Amino acid sequence: MALPFNPRRQTENEQQTSAGPRYSVQWPTDRSAYRNNHFQLDQKPLEAFDAMTSSAVYAAVSVIAQDVARMNVNHLRELDSGAFTKLQSPIFDSFRRPNGYQSRSDFLLTLMLSILLDGNAYAWAPTDSAGRPLGLHPRAPASVQPSVDPDTGAVFYTMNVSEDDPVSGLVSSRMVTVPAREMLHARIFCQRHPMLGESPLRAATYPVFHGRNIQRNQTELFAKRASPDGIISFKSGIKDGYARKLAAEWSARYAPGGPGGVAVLDQDASWHPTVMTAADAQLVEQYRLSVFDVARIYRIPAHMVGLTEEGGPQFNNAETLSRLYYNQCLGFWLEHFEAAIDHHFNLPSNERIEFDVEAALMRTDRMAHVDASAKAIQSALMTPNEARRQHHLGPLDGGDSLYLQRQMRPIDDPEEPEPAPMTEPAPEPAQQPEESEEQSARAALERMQLASELGAARCKIAELQAQLADAEGQSA
Repeated sequence: MALPFNPRRQTENEQQTSAGPRYSVQWPTDRSAYRNNHFQLDQKPLEAFDAMTSSAVYAAVSVIAQDVARMNVNHLRELDSGAFTKLQSPIFDSFRRPNGYQSRSDFLLTLMLSILLDGNAYAWAPTDSAGRPLGLHPRAPASVQPSVDPDTGAVFYTMNVSEDDPVSGLVSSRMVTVPAREMLHARIFCQRHPMLGESPLRAATYPVFHGRNIQRNQTELFAKRASPDGIISFKSGIKDGYARKLAAEWSARYAPGGPGGVAVLDQDASWHPTVMTAADAQLVEQYRLSVFDVARIYRIPAHMVGLTEEGGPQFNNAETLSRLYYNQCLGFWLEHFEAAIDHHFNLPSNERIEFDVEAALMRTDRMAHVDASAKAIQSALMTPNEARRQHHLGPLDGGDSLYLQRQMRPIDDPEEPEPAPMTEPAPEPAQQPEESEEQSARAALERMQLASELGAARCKIAELQAQLADAEGQSA
């Protein structure tokens, strides 16, 4: 089957230099100012895996990665009419089932975690002799090294393949070099080299370590129980031996795991539970600030990582909050990945890759989806059957036509619309002539006579029935 796009063939330069000399793309080695987090030299560089131990980073990264992973990837082609149609192409099949060990959601989740934490996302995309993709295999950023031929400028990627790697059966060595046409590479913030991206975590070092230190200190504090639950005070002094005995008995009964019960104190003793101090309250605000900084770095709305404040967004409209999240944060990541995929597969100008945002964002708001479909039908943007397909319903007879109100006309049309054709009015029923007073009186007299005769007939019938009954009784 021929591909619906023009595949990127291996160039002559790539063929000549596939085994020739290359230089590796790596960070500049001029002193330590170019290492990761170079502007925060008093802190240990924040590694991607280590950063996920921070609940703030985990929440921010998982929000974006999980939302991208639940979207379908469509291959669209623009028709001469300007409309787009979905293609069942090898590219679509590659994202629907990227490889034999991952689903579409697993694959996209892996790519998003790589680019969010490391700034680079790699996927090996081997092709057959006709240029058709044979699958997509995500690669860990640490196992891929870009390189460039110094003479031709051709880009290559060297992969480290371990024995337990899922792609180990597809390669013949542990070091594999492939041309750029077989490596899907998405990257962000390429400030120091166009082939190497940098993660937003570069700016999150201080907030992450700040929040982690707060959590660690509080964990050690509560583990050692340095802050008592309360204080028993006496109006008069007590002996040291009695104080120790009272503390031991109190701990044995009311410490976690103790039997509990009713506390009985001496006459001059009183219990004062400890409360959160102003310093402790400031500590909570400091930790909230560290979480907010991480959310701000990834441009995630604060309410999506659990930070809700008075005057913030209200959770009464899921669609509005989803639109805010898409415009502020998610939209860039989707379009950035779409552009990277378009570039890798060298799609023509009338084709593109698109994530199905509407289905994912509006799936949780059923009423908004129904209202949008109803308005689209009323404004002739889609037919009833097209709207029904969006709701996974079958077609109806006559549902492939567009509907629009008759009184609508172009605004620049000065002529009034033609009036609707007039129909002949239905004939009115013939009126009965009015009766005169004499005719009414005669009719009333006739009705009275008929009623009198009817009464006499009924009496005669009753008399005959009685005589008949007597005659039957005598003959018996």
